[in-house]
Amino acid sequence: MGDRSNRPQLATPPESPIRQRNPRDAPEPGPGERNDAEIFLMGALPKKEHQDALKRMFTDVDEELRTELQHMGLKGEELADKITERRTEYNNLFNGMIQMNGGTLPIYGNKPEPGDKIRTIDLPGSSYMIRLSDGGLRDIQQYLLDFVDRVSLAPVDVPDSYAIYRLTEGPGSSKYYRLQTWEEAIDPDASIQEGEGRYSVREGVTYRAEYPVDHFVEFIPPIGTERAENLVQVGEAVQR
Repeated sequence: MGDRSNRPQLATPPESPIRQRNPRDAPEPGPGERNDAEIFLMGALPKKEHQDALKRMFTDVDEELRTELQHMGLKGEELADKITERRTEYNNLFNGMIQMNGGTLPIYGNKPEPGDKIRTIDLPGSSYMIRLSDGGLRDIQQYLLDFVDRVSLAPVDVPDSYAIYRLTEGPGSSKYYRLQTWEEAIDPDASIQEGEGRYSVREGVTYRAEYPVDHFVEFIPPIGTERAENLVQVGEAVQR
């Protein structure tokens, strides 16, 4: 991407210390979880729609296991014993996974909570800003990106006139493609709650935010511990 030493930068707000999510910090989950991974997921995703989806997932796993064994010709007591055996193997596998990760698991797409580390990118002339957060994506060199209200910092869904593009090479290069929210990519017709839209962006890649003003903002999500940058100052931005 070339030498960045002479590029103009806008200040980045102070960062709050990152807080590791741990299932033991969350409210006690309801009954029915059979292993530490299920306990973690139920504690880390407390919203009702997430809880309902997780319970359906747990049930589906059990039904798939039962169906698989029935197709093998097992039934009666033999089927019940084999289900118990396989269920124990399954639980031990996920208990070991939790232990290997220090009592936690990455949750992809979680929006930041109070105390989590965030970075913001200013959008001059707008009521909104861009927020970058961990989102469980740092191990794959990505950030979770969403828009927040400038005053309250509450997550918002912006109008279609707001767009983020990945650029082909670096600052000032042509637009490669427009980012979609995860929700749009999965189901274009899905109805999502206000503020639930989320994007993902890669470390070290140049992006351009366009919105209803006569300029745009280009930025690079920081690599590792680098600070976020606005690469094009408003006064020097290319006019549209």
